Amino acid sequence: MRIAATFIFILLFFKPFAFIGQTYKMDSLKNELKNPALKDNEIYQIYHSLSLLYNENEPKNALPFIEKTLVFAKKTNNKDNIGYAHLLKANYFEKIGNFDEGLGELEISKSFTSSTSEGQILNFYIHISKGNILRRESKYEECLQSLLDANQIAERMKNDTLIYASLTQLGILNVTMKNLDKALDYHKQAIDIAKRLNSNKKIGKSYGNIGIIYREKEEHEKGIEYSKKALEYAYKSGDSSSISYALNELGTMYDRAKKSNEATPYILEAIAIRERNQELDELAYSYIYLCGNLRRLGRIDESENAVRKALEIAKSIKNTKQEIDCYKMMYINFNENKKYDSAFIFLKKFTVLKDSLSGLAVKEKMEELNIKYETQKKDLKIKDEQLKNTYLLTGIGILVLLLGLLYSTGIRKKLKYKNHLQEVIIQEQNKSTKAIIEAEENERQRIANDLHDSVGQYITAAKMNLQSIEDKLKFETDFDKLVFEKAIHFVNESAVEVRSISHNMAPNTLLKKGLAKAVGNFLDNLNHPSLKVNLFTDGISIPIEKNTEIFLYRIIQECVNNTLKHANASELNISILINKNEIDITIEDNGKGFDIENLSEKAGLGIDNIQKRIQFLKGDVHWDSSPGNGTTIVMNIPTQEKTI
Repeated sequence: MRIAATFIFILLFFKPFAFIGQTYKMDSLKNELKNPALKDNEIYQIYHSLSLLYNENEPKNALPFIEKTLVFAKKTNNKDNIGYAHLLKANYFEKIGNFDEGLGELEISKSFTSSTSEGQILNFYIHISKGNILRRESKYEECLQSLLDANQIAERMKNDTLIYASLTQLGILNVTMKNLDKALDYHKQAIDIAKRLNSNKKIGKSYGNIGIIYREKEEHEKGIEYSKKALEYAYKSGDSSSISYALNELGTMYDRAKKSNEATPYILEAIAIRERNQELDELAYSYIYLCGNLRRLGRIDESENAVRKALEIAKSIKNTKQEIDCYKMMYINFNENKKYDSAFIFLKKFTVLKDSLSGLAVKEKMEELNIKYETQKKDLKIKDEQLKNTYLLTGIGILVLLLGLLYSTGIRKKLKYKNHLQEVIIQEQNKSTKAIIEAEENERQRIANDLHDSVGQYITAAKMNLQSIEDKLKFETDFDKLVFEKAIHFVNESAVEVRSISHNMAPNTLLKKGLAKAVGNFLDNLNHPSLKVNLFTDGISIPIEKNTEIFLYRIIQECVNNTLKHANASELNISILINKNEIDITIEDNGKGFDIENLSEKAGLGIDNIQKRIQFLKGDVHWDSSPGNGTTIVMNIPTQEKTI
C-alpha cells in the first residue's frame, strides 16, 4: 500500500511541472530570438532547439519552426546544418504518419552528410529515422539493415548516446518480430547506458520497453512494475511523447493482467495527449488497445467505435501492421457478438493482409542480419584492439588468420557432412512416415471395403431372410412378435452403422472432391441434433496434395469427435481457408472448455497426437481454452511446397 501511495504521489508531483518546464524552455528560446544582434548561425541553433521541443511535445505546431530552421541553415552555408534541418522535417512527417514524405526528406538529408564527426552523427540519425519509418510500414528486413548500419556508426564513434539509440530501436524491432529474448538483451544493454548518461527520458523509455517484453511474455506483474517506473521517469523528463507512451503501456499492462477497469483511464489519458499532439501513428495503437480493453469490459459498441477510429487512422497513414491489428480486433468483436457473417469478412481481410507480409521469411532474414550484426560488432572490437597494439597484433593476426582458415576449412567440411547427413535422415524419416500413412490408409480402405462388401451384405441377407419368414411364423404371444420385430430393427440399425463406419474410414468424397467437400459431407452426416454446426470455406479450388488432405481430414475428424464427446457444446464453427501459401483451419466451440496445462486432459483429448501430425506437415497448431470458456483450435499448414 505504501509503494502504491508513493507511486501516485510521484505522478501527481511531477506531472504538472513536466509540461510547465517544456513550455518555459520554448518561451525562453522565443524571447532570445528578439535579440537583433543575433547572427545567422545563432538564430539557426535557436530554431533548431525549438523544432526539437515542438516535435517531441506539440508535433502539430512544429512545422513553422522547422521551416525557419531550414531557411537559416541555408544562410549559414553549412552542409551539416542543412542536413539536420531536413532530418527534423523527416521526423515531423514520421510523427504525423506521413511516411512517404518522411523518407523523401531523409534522402535529401543524406545528400548533405559529410565525413566529419558532425556529419557521421547526422548519418546515424538518418539511419535511425529511416528504420523507424520502415518498421511502421512493416518492412522489417530493410528496417533491420538500416538500424544495424546506425549501430555500426555508433560503435565506431564510441558515442554512448548514439549506441543507446541504436540498441533501443533494435530492441523495439525484435519485439515487433516476437524475438523477445533478443529484444530483452538489447534493452538491458540500453538501460545500462541510459543510467550511465543519467538521462531520465532514456531511463524511462528503457523501463517501458522492458515492460512491453514482459507483457508479451505474459509476466504481467513484472510488466506493470516496469511500466510504473517508465511513467515515473517520463514525468521527470517532461517529454509529452514519453508520457503518453508510458501511460498507454501501463494501461495495456493492467488490461493484460485482467485489471481492465484500472486500465481504461491510462489509455484514455494517452489518447488525449496523442490527439493534442497529432501523433497519428501512436494514436492508432492507443485506439486499438482501447478497443480490446472496452471489449473485455463488455462495452461492445464503444469497442467497435474505437477500432473503427484506429482503422481510419491506419489507412490514412498507410500503416499495414495497424490495419492487420484492426481487422483482427473487428473479427474478434463480431465473432463474440455472434455476427458471424461480418466476422468472417474481417477474418478473411486479416488473413489476406497478414499473408502479404510473408512474416516467416522476414523473420529468418532478420535472424541472418542479427548474426551479421554480431559479427560486425566483434570485427569492430578486433580492429580497435589492433589499433592499440599495431605491431604486436599484426603478427598475431596473421597467425590467427592462418589458424582460422585451417579451422574454418575443417569446420566447413564437418558442417557440410553434418548437413548432408541431416538431409538424408529427414528424407528417410519422411519416406518412412509417408509409407506408414499410406499403409494405414490402405488398411482403412481394406477394412471399409470388407465392412461394406462382406459384413454389410451378410447383415442385409440376414434382414431379408428374417423378413421372408415373418409371415410364416406363428407367434404365441404379442410379446414374441415384438421381440422378432426388434431383432429386425437391430439388424437394420447394424447395417446403417456399418455403412457409416465404412464411410468414415474411407470417405469417397475426400478421394473425389477434396478436403472441404469431405468435411462438409462428414458434418452433414453427424447425428447430433443439439449441436449447431457452421462451416466456412474459401479457396477450395486450390489443389492440395492427397496425403495432406487425408491427414487434415483425420485431424478435423478427431477434433469434432472431441467436441461431441467432451465439450457439451451447442455450437461448433469450422473455417477452412486455402491460398497458394498456406491452409488456415479454425475449429471453435462454445462448450465447457478445459485447462490446457492439465496433462491428463491433454492426453484424453489427443492433443499431443494432433501436434505431432501438424508438425509433420510443417505447420503450427494453437489451442485457446479455459474451463467454462469454450475451445478454439487454430492450425496453419504450408501449401506452397509438398509437405509429404
